Amino acid sequence: MPLLCWDGKEVGQSVTIARFCAKKCGLAGCDDYEQATADAIVDQYVDTLASMIGVIFASDSTSPLPPQAPNRSEENKKAKGDDFFGSKLPLFLKIVDRFLQKNGGKWLVGNKVNCALHFL
Repeated sequence: MPLLCWDGKEVGQSVTIARFCAKKCGLAGCDDYEQATADAIVDQYVDTLASMIGVIFASDSTSPLPPQAPNRSEENKKAKGDDFFGSKLPLFLKIVDRFLQKNGGKWLVGNKVNCALHFL
């Protein structure tokens, strides 16, 4: 597990550490709304990434599941891949595009670099 030590205190989990550092470095957003919007984009990214990982490990020999597990079949991998590439990834890209269009096509949130950009 990732661990950040800051002023003698420990903070764990990669996304939590990234948000903490973004706040400390002025990249979390200019106000509460921008912070919440950036958090929403990051959370959507994490959810999308988790779906992709499900596709990768669905029938991979490195999967922690035993070889006879029913959800390691090629059919399951294909179904997960079809769902990811046909539904989840397009939805994520549509959400990102909506935020870009809302901000004039240059920034996801506000009018400067923030933590949401670093996740993409």
